[in-house]
Amino acid sequence: MVDLLNDEIPRIVITADMIDAAKKLEDAVRVERTRVSDVDTISGIIGEFAFAHWYRGDWTKHEVGKNQGEADFEGIIEVKSSVIPLSPRLNLPVREDYANARQAEYYVWCCIDIPQNSQIQPGHEAAIVGWATGAEAHSTPPRHMGRVTSYRCHLTPVPNLHSMAEFPPKLKKQ
Repeated sequence: MVDLLNDEIPRIVITADMIDAAKKLEDAVRVERTRVSDVDTISGIIGEFAFAHWYRGDWTKHEVGKNQGEADFEGIIEVKSSVIPLSPRLNLPVREDYANARQAEYYVWCCIDIPQNSQIQPGHEAAIVGWATGAEAHSTPPRHMGRVTSYRCHLTPVPNLHSMAEFPPKLKKQ
């Protein structure tokens, strides 16, 4: 289980190249019916870039735009991203409509750790906080994330996530 004070949380520095590449991919991968804020698509892409950097050693080895309708990596790993100051009170969110459509084998939560309502800038960090199995991530009843107008999500609290150090070794590519 993840302890933000004691566990080593992988942090990937966001570069100008990552932001530029994300902006170029934004129109191709944006899903208008699921957009909640102006940074939804960019933050999701940046989260996938950060995971690709940690998982494959190179952020350009992502699958953004090549995997529509499937999980983000290898057809079994879904990366969920949030833009908010990292806190142990947060959750890995899996939106109810996505959960009803499919269940990834693994979910990884990436937190772009910046002040709320800030723009993602070079030098900011993406924390790859932890992971859950699909069954774990779908096990809580869906509920709104704060605002009644928000999408309903299955929420896995940060302390209930598995440490990235324990990410299934059969998958981790060095």
